[in-house]
Amino acid sequence: MRALKRSEGEVDDRLFRQQNNLDVYQPRKTRLLKVSAAAVLTLVVSCGGTAPRPTLARAQSYSVVSEQADPVAGTLTISIKVAGPATQSNFKSAAESLIAERKSEYRHITVKSYAETATASDPPAAISRLENDSVSHVFNARTETEKIQTH
Repeated sequence: MRALKRSEGEVDDRLFRQQNNLDVYQPRKTRLLKVSAAAVLTLVVSCGGTAPRPTLARAQSYSVVSEQADPVAGTLTISIKVAGPATQSNFKSAAESLIAERKSEYRHITVKSYAETATASDPPAAISRLENDSVSHVFNARTETEKIQTH
């Protein structure tokens, strides 16, 4: 970049800008607007245009009560309490979410799901297992099945 030249006697800023190839006719507010728009566009493009997936709702859908791991055998048994209504889909989604998080560490995962209101003597509402990269679910007869509204 070449150095800007300015004579001592030069008083006119417009003449200085013309001699140094600076845009004379563009008002300062317009330049500021263009620079701001370019900065915002750069930030949007650098983020990839996609927002991260929400994790707060998943974190609040269940809480881990106990966890027993056997790293040598590659097995993990977890008991969880599932928040919300005691429906099969709630137990299934909570267990699948937990299994997806731990799948890379263990070959066999068993998740025992309990309703939020369950006592220590209650049987699990659902038992979910990861075996051979496949997840299966067995639901207790007392677990509410989802009722689909009909007309």
